[in-house]
Amino acid sequence: MARPGRVCSWSAARAGGLGWAEEMAALLSARGYTTLALAYFAMPGLPATLDRIPLEYFGSALQWFAGQPSVQAERLGVVGASRGGELALLLGASFRQLRCVVAYVPSGVTWGAYPSSGHSAWTLADQELAHAAPDEAQWEAAVAAGRAGPEEHGWYRFALQQSAVREQASIRVEQIQGPVPLISGMDDGLWPSTELADLAVQRAWREKFAHRMDHLAYPEAGHGIGWPGGPTTVTRFTHPVSVEALDCGGTPAGNARARRDSWARALDFLAQALQTTGA
Repeated sequence: MARPGRVCSWSAARAGGLGWAEEMAALLSARGYTTLALAYFAMPGLPATLDRIPLEYFGSALQWFAGQPSVQAERLGVVGASRGGELALLLGASFRQLRCVVAYVPSGVTWGAYPSSGHSAWTLADQELAHAAPDEAQWEAAVAAGRAGPEEHGWYRFALQQSAVREQASIRVEQIQGPVPLISGMDDGLWPSTELADLAVQRAWREKFAHRMDHLAYPEAGHGIGWPGGPTTVTRFTHPVSVEALDCGGTPAGNARARRDSWARALDFLAQALQTTGA
């Protein structure tokens, strides 16, 4: 009987901690995977916010994980959502031992710290990674002139209007060493995840990505896509770090459909990429 491989799950979204990753890791563990849930901010001993997080932190975690007796180092995958989805793509492009990347409501470009500090969310070799960000003066002038909407999606779209900025912050997804399912909600209330995931698809196509990349974009689904059986009727929440009132978007039915369909397909991707053969 085929035995699945090993999966790391990165703490997702903007809230930090272990909530999403811990649940995802438990669900995958129940399906035979050896899993590691790893937080990278908003927990004791970690940065308080998503600000200049070193990629070496994740590289050390991968090295430790690969050395565990129950782990096959050649069969590692990563799962993340929201900023964790952005991170999952970034890690797949940075660490060749990762053989599958599952990215929920992700971005194909890197963004700045959250809450905004003027710095990048990520560093490598003590250098901040390039990130997309609009010139604040230009943004405010565009909003005042009616050329940009003040809503959060407008901010992201304005930041990506400049092709040089978009290219500089683009994640090198063509360097990922395995298949990539991208999962987005077309009614995402936090950021335009369908458009942001499409940037990864466009780059993969342009750079002749050697593996399969599917973008599963769901109508009437918001930012809270995950596994089936989770709550779909409550989408509004107060962010524990920024204290912003946020709405994930989507309808209960749309969110439920996206959860059910994407979960089955994500499991198929992981199984095909990481399973071993034999008795």
